[in-house]
Amino acid sequence: MLPDLHMPEIVIERAGELVTTSLAIAEGTEVEHASVIKLVRKYLEDLEEFGRVGFEIRPFETAGGTQRQEIAFLNEPQATLLLTYMRNSDIVRGFKKALVRAFFDLRDSAAGVAAAPGLPTSVAHRADHIVAATRSFNGLLRAAQGLRLGHAHAARSANAATLRHTGIDLMEELGVTDADLAASAPAVSADTRLRAISHDDGTASRVSAWLDAPEQAARNHFESQDILSGAIGLTPGHSDFHGAQTRLGYIMARLGWRKQRMAKGARRYVYVRPEG
Repeated sequence: MLPDLHMPEIVIERAGELVTTSLAIAEGTEVEHASVIKLVRKYLEDLEEFGRVGFEIRPFETAGGTQRQEIAFLNEPQATLLLTYMRNSDIVRGFKKALVRAFFDLRDSAAGVAAAPGLPTSVAHRADHIVAATRSFNGLLRAAQGLRLGHAHAARSANAATLRHTGIDLMEELGVTDADLAASAPAVSADTRLRAISHDDGTASRVSAWLDAPEQAARNHFESQDILSGAIGLTPGHSDFHGAQTRLGYIMARLGWRKQRMAKGARRYVYVRPEG
């Protein structure tokens, strides 16, 4: 349960993960909570390189009646990064040390839970973490599939994100390998995927043919402007170019290609050829 709004604990456990809250950061740094939330929203993309930032709307009572407040939940690297974006005053430096100490103490406490004779750690504690990790994995897998990632890629992405969130590697726990994922993926031909594209004007077939042509077959990724220019002769200066990019995204997803950011910090995206 979230601590009282006016006396927040520095670190709490939420869904099997140790986190701090925007409330705790605001009180510990003596900054208005609204300013902390604004900073989280401003740098959300940076923070989510270290996992998904959780948000919750919670009611609280004031002299003027019931109000509602948005609260952010940040893991240790997210909270540490956020604090680097704040003015480095004596108060902020002191809170940074307190935060690091709180995360360390809670991790140390969890690792040292009394166990039955002969067992190195608490079995129940480990089981709780695996249950939380499984819930996280299932939600992330559905999200990855909603983005139309391939079967194996969706499972790997969900597992990697779960590991970042909970510290549990479910694939390792279950002994699942990349080969197992590839073997379990349903085989879908390009023709089948093309037939699934409704209301197509022939663009999908032209795109598919261009991508599989010998000149392009050796390449495993393309930018949207390369595909639109090569397959249908549409250049960035055309009035319908941006609309065509949207339609291309739908086509590429149906063809099994996934969209990927080029490099850390870059803003360019490419479509990556499906495996196999």
